[in-house]
Amino acid sequence: YGPTGVGKTHLCTEFAKCSELAFFPIQCSTLFERNKGEAEKRLLGFIKQAERKLPSIIFFDQFDFLCPKTENAKTQTNLNLISILIQTLDDWNQNETQVIMLATASNPSNINSSLFTAGRIEEIIFLSTPTYFERISILEVMAKTFPFSSDRSSVLQNVASQSHGYLSSDLKHICVEAALKFAASDNDESDTINLSH
Repeated sequence: YGPTGVGKTHLCTEFAKCSELAFFPIQCSTLFERNKGEAEKRLLGFIKQAERKLPSIIFFDQFDFLCPKTENAKTQTNLNLISILIQTLDDWNQNETQVIMLATASNPSNINSSLFTAGRIEEIIFLSTPTYFERISILEVMAKTFPFSSDRSSVLQNVASQSHGYLSSDLKHICVEAALKFAASDNDESDTINLSH
């Protein structure tokens, strides 16, 4: 969990890629349909898919949207989905089913507390705003194909030092903006990216 834009979804997706397990991502907000019972059917469908392709990972993006605290649940559908998940997680735990559940949320305190018991959600990881050195690492990945006009490290260190409090999404925006400015500039004048971009 962590602030919007810190890279939660990206981290879970990369973890799944590295694991080489069958991966079933769910954007929780898209589960909800107008027809009564449709969200429950779709959730059960994802669960069955994950159970058919063992070992597997099922990933819930924006989990707090799907499973809010009971007092914040806006509809009976929310309560039904929470019930389905609790039953599923208990079954997986009891039968030692080889399904890993990953989820992202802005704040775990907004999630139904009944999901935080042994055999259900057991690990909570906080993704904080990147430090100076983490920003350098992020920028190195995002700008790996950029043709720099001077020492690559010094340019990235300069950007990282001026971007305190920036999240991964903010750093990506900086790189995209630099690439667009570079593409729009007169490349006869400069064929490399510098701090002016």
